[in-house]
Amino acid sequence: MIPEDFSKAFEWGLKAAMQGLAASQYLIGLGYKNGEGAPKDHQEAARWLCMAAEKDYAGAQYELGICYLNGEGVPKDMLLAYKWINLAAGHGDEDSAALREDIEGELTKEQLVEAQRLSREFHLAAKH
Repeated sequence: MIPEDFSKAFEWGLKAAMQGLAASQYLIGLGYKNGEGAPKDHQEAARWLCMAAEKDYAGAQYELGICYLNGEGVPKDMLLAYKWINLAAGHGDEDSAALREDIEGELTKEQLVEAQRLSREFHLAAKH
């Protein structure tokens, strides 16, 4: 059995993330979020997750949505939480779809319309 060496994995992952690889940016964000391979740092986690989420990486969109939902590393924002969770759900992620329904129950009708607009604008921009 090979021992887990999160710090070495983090070091190599960071090199790939700095080259713009969304999957690596996502993993670096998780490393900071969970304190695996690097000190726990919610702001750095959100920064790296945002980079991957903006590249339409579903896992990062879900995790970034959680950050906004809980105010971890970013200001708590239910509209942005919905936006990112909704986009992840659009990739077929069942956890995101369930969480999206929970968030919908906490938004006013006007807030939901705005959050859906934010999702739509991102989706359209990502296609171009």
